[in-house]
Amino acid sequence: MFDGLELEQQAAMAQWLVQASNASEYEDLKTLDPMAQVRQFKRLGLQLSQGQALAELWECQNKAGNKFQYPQQTLLTRRSLEQASGRNLAEWKAARFKALPLDCPIVVLDLCCGAGADALAFAKYFPVVAVDRDPVLATFAQHNLKIAASENRFPAIACQSDVTVLLSVNLDEPFGAVAKYLGPAVAHWANENQLGNYRVCWHIDPDRRSENSRHIRLEDFSPGLDFIEALQMRFPRGMVKAAPATKLPSQWQETVDAFWLGEDRESKQLVLQFPGSGQHGCAVWNSRRSEWDELHRLNPTQPSETTIPSLRESDRPLVKSILRSAAKLEPGNWLVEFQPVVVQSSCLKQLIQNWTATKLSQDDYLIVEAGACDPNSALWSVFLVEQVLPARSKMLLKYLRETDSRLTEIKKSRVAAEFQQKMLKELRPAFKNRTGKPKSVLLVAGSDGKKVKAVIAERILAAPPAQRDLADATEGPEY
Repeated sequence: MFDGLELEQQAAMAQWLVQASNASEYEDLKTLDPMAQVRQFKRLGLQLSQGQALAELWECQNKAGNKFQYPQQTLLTRRSLEQASGRNLAEWKAARFKALPLDCPIVVLDLCCGAGADALAFAKYFPVVAVDRDPVLATFAQHNLKIAASENRFPAIACQSDVTVLLSVNLDEPFGAVAKYLGPAVAHWANENQLGNYRVCWHIDPDRRSENSRHIRLEDFSPGLDFIEALQMRFPRGMVKAAPATKLPSQWQETVDAFWLGEDRESKQLVLQFPGSGQHGCAVWNSRRSEWDELHRLNPTQPSETTIPSLRESDRPLVKSILRSAAKLEPGNWLVEFQPVVVQSSCLKQLIQNWTATKLSQDDYLIVEAGACDPNSALWSVFLVEQVLPARSKMLLKYLRETDSRLTEIKKSRVAAEFQQKMLKELRPAFKNRTGKPKSVLLVAGSDGKKVKAVIAERILAAPPAQRDLADATEGPEY
């Protein structure tokens, strides 16, 4: 959108887009094909860069529905759209701030805010300052906060600033002292809203890319580990948004709570919260229930009766000895497939112990007795094992035909992708039965990696629960 433009030109273009987004003469152009748009841009006297910026903005707006409440009015770039938290994830983090045991009111600083997706969620519960060093994103965030102002119960502002200015602040200064470092507009806003004595909490989304590569070490983020630790010394309560694969520094093992968040069968982000006690957990958005399903475990560095240690590669030989009386892969039992966040948060061993389960292989499947877990949970998918057969296409086709079954998917565990593709091709006729009962096939290799078996199973989808009362979902904080 801003390729080839100098910094001042980028800022000017951002201001122009704020005006253009409210201009009625551009509304009818959104649905035109690209060539027709170019002709209309010329007719309206727009520069090439302006037309390109509008076209990219409209493309982003059409994809922003799950991240912004008003996507067609939201300003953003492709990269800021990609990096923005989904609305459900941002609300989860806002709820974590709301649950803090606060003895005084707070202002949330959303640092490296991008287009302001997280700031929009925070502003439902707290005053918010969204900060980004990119003048374009700061302008866009201010616009996005403004269009959602009627939804937010608290004042919010965005500003362009380098977040490292916060290291000039003394330890745990009130917001009135902090605001002056973020510019005169923020200082005036703080005074106007009588926020001088509020305390500061923060959320930061550091840049994890450089030269088209992604980093998983906090030391390589921008701003990096040193800045985050210095920031936490000044303001003890905060959150770091990181990629799910991020390596947790050893010195944070007992002082930070780590939560892996998932949605739409994907691991979305790792949230690190200060101050913490080393608690690890995961949460997956359950769209059927419109709520989060969560798992928690205690500090893995301090073994105790309630601590659930991590299931690392070195732990795997222990699993078989622990589970001598566990469920077997046979008809009538359940096969449970886990969301990635359950494994990333090291909660899997806890479930094995609680359910007296058998780990099918090094992949993330458990065999449990029917009824051992909630099939409604978004943390896993549950399959009812119907039959276990040799992985031979003719035998499988015969069984599926005789049971009037329709094949919907073929999964694998410790089986080469090439073999899965081969079976997918050979079992294609079973996918064409439009009236049969839907079935899944899981290809499972033996302990030696050979003698592949085919588990024919039915995906269990329990009836959704009754709609619960959400009347108190937007209550503000109490002090």
